[in-house]
Amino acid sequence: MAKLHLFRGDIEDCEKMCKALLRINPNHTDVSVILADALSMKNDATPAIYHFTELLQQRPDNFDVLARVISLLWRQGKLKSAKRLLERAKRTSHGASHSAGYHYCQGLYYQYAMEPDKAVSSFNKARRDGEWGRRAIEGIVRVYISPGGIGTYLWDLQSLDDEGEAEEARRVIECLMLEPPMLPHTNADTVRLCYARMLTQHGPSVKEAQKQLIRIIQQDKSFVPALLCMSVALQMIGQAPKARNQLKRICKLKYNRMYAAEFEEAYLMLATIYVNSKKYDLALDLCKRCLSYNQSCARAWEHMGLIMEMEYAYKDAADYYGKAWYHGEEASAPIGFKLAFNYLKAKRYIESIDVCHKVLRKFPDYPKIRKDVLDKARTALRS
Repeated sequence: MAKLHLFRGDIEDCEKMCKALLRINPNHTDVSVILADALSMKNDATPAIYHFTELLQQRPDNFDVLARVISLLWRQGKLKSAKRLLERAKRTSHGASHSAGYHYCQGLYYQYAMEPDKAVSSFNKARRDGEWGRRAIEGIVRVYISPGGIGTYLWDLQSLDDEGEAEEARRVIECLMLEPPMLPHTNADTVRLCYARMLTQHGPSVKEAQKQLIRIIQQDKSFVPALLCMSVALQMIGQAPKARNQLKRICKLKYNRMYAAEFEEAYLMLATIYVNSKKYDLALDLCKRCLSYNQSCARAWEHMGLIMEMEYAYKDAADYYGKAWYHGEEASAPIGFKLAFNYLKAKRYIESIDVCHKVLRKFPDYPKIRKDVLDKARTALRS
């Protein structure tokens, strides 16, 4: 009954049922997991993290719980705490480092930490496992669909660096989707295959994906993954007004943590459209909505920084870009440049110089920041 209440979204009833069960058996792990899941769906992750952490104290190698905690900590902007939990699981359990569950959790951490190559490597070690295989393959596919990392989405890429790479990514995804853990396919799997077809951004491939998506949407008019993918397809073929209408449709739906990534991407995609059309208030509202569910969303912080910069509020822009830089694991040279530039405009010269050095250490082939920001900040500091 507790599971059914959770599935239906009846959080209060689920919580009452779990608490009644825990009065009978305080050490019932499965019930504790359901209760923590219910608490996390109330958009207050703190008690959920507490419950999950208590379970990990008893069994650090409970990888099902560990995977949930890693996601929750990331959404709370506390990913670094997840690394300590991974290390403890490896240290306290003799076979953890060879476990598919551990490799899946490690892959999840690397995915959030903007290290896609390491994420794919870890997921690959779990992808043939009966219990973890499906989730691991879904993780790999997610990396291929968002080639710039968890903060970069297919809809905002003008083009991939190499058409051959896009075609190779499509082929890899289609092969992965045929592996035993992924069969039979669900509607969500069909959406993933649609994204794979759209990677090359060829008109016929996008049209074929649209046909598949229309069939899914006819079955379930509120299936968020298909609605989002359709928005991306419409954007690609130049039908921006129709894409915007699809996104508005998603934004009117009640947020469901089961499709958290899709909801957040829809908010950001629509926010991008509003920024480009100078509707800053609407874009800010969507960014704040996204951040209410995911504090680690670097793209939302970046949008807010951009809006403040356009309004010449350089101090606020620097604060927002600083959060985008931090939550993006300092992995984006353009965000580093924007942060350093706004520190310069806000007359925070030392911070500007520090960020310039970080960017140049990681991206030595990004000399633009030296000429446009670093040299000017040094001159201003001396004068």
